[in-house]
Amino acid sequence: MSSSHMYLNTNESIVPIHSTEELEKRWDRFSSVYSKYNNTLCLSFCNILIANLVLAPLDSKKIPKSILEVGCGAGAGTELCIFYKHPSTKLTSTDLSGEMIQLTKKRCQIPLELDCNTEKSVSIQKADAENLPFGNATFDRYLANLCLHLVNDPDQMFSESYRVLEDGGIAAFSVWGRKENTSKFTIVNECAEILGITSKPMQRSAFHLNDLSKLREMGLKAGFKKVLTGYTYCNDLSQSGEEFVESVFSTPELVDKAKVLDEQLMSKWRSLVKEHVDNLYNQGKFIGFEAGYMICTK
Repeated sequence: MSSSHMYLNTNESIVPIHSTEELEKRWDRFSSVYSKYNNTLCLSFCNILIANLVLAPLDSKKIPKSILEVGCGAGAGTELCIFYKHPSTKLTSTDLSGEMIQLTKKRCQIPLELDCNTEKSVSIQKADAENLPFGNATFDRYLANLCLHLVNDPDQMFSESYRVLEDGGIAAFSVWGRKENTSKFTIVNECAEILGITSKPMQRSAFHLNDLSKLREMGLKAGFKKVLTGYTYCNDLSQSGEEFVESVFSTPELVDKAKVLDEQLMSKWRSLVKEHVDNLYNQGKFIGFEAGYMICTK
């Protein structure tokens, strides 16, 4: 991720972060909460991306030589790649957050003091998605799950993915989908508005890349000769309004909000979110999360 004027999501909003160090600190702080509540949830999208990377082709001559994962988070996708890839295929998983890297190593059973597991052909290291520390045409597969919409310059991230891929290589991306199909990330703000709770002006919506035609244009602009796009969906894994409230109000932004907001108003906010979610569950409806995804061939 870029070092200048970064943006991070607070539900549907994004607040500016002005250095790589500040951004890294935010994700370091969020890492344990992300691992507990969001890591498994993101597997739904990661499965689709990995399937489209064709890591285990029927033709043994087409087995990928090397995979780059950008924004590996707490390692759920990394673990999935290890499961699906051929033993000879090298996997390099990266993230800007040192804490996320440590969680990924732990999940993939790699000693924290090491950067790789030669037996599994896996390497895990810190890296900036917009300034990758790898040479041209180093990989033949590229994976970025729910990362592209967070970086300062998505076009630059696209360019970097194109640069590090060899000819014929495949890149798979996912981003937040359409707002109207993503209740998981809108309920909290909707309840805040009902109570008159304000937040910082939105610099850029986390939904800013949810237009598939725009995504495809960006991929083609980066140089990819074939770009396919689509939407997919998964439900939140909470079983009740109480569980949902516990997860969303554990994010760094809402923890900080609770420190400055009137305690009684904060309690009303949590109660309203809980009531809203329970009502949806009682009606047999999912709390959902849509993603747009794209498969690009160089």
